Amino acid sequence: MKTNLIPGWLRITSQLMLALPMIGFFTQAIGSQYFKQYLADTFISIIESFGTALIHAAVQALLYGVA
Repeated sequence: MKTNLIPGWLRITSQLMLALPMIGFFTQAIGSQYFKQYLADTFISIIESFGTALIHAAVQALLYGVA
């Protein structure tokens, strides 16, 4: 059974107030130099892995033919 001890507007307002510090944390984290470096390293790793897979497939096709 649901009880309405806390009005809906008060529940929503309190949840928004609790979320504000988290929004600030993520905003600062995304703007930091460390996060940008992490993203750059991640993208470089993905691109290198994709390139290596393409080269591997091309060499396999050249040496062994297309299966």
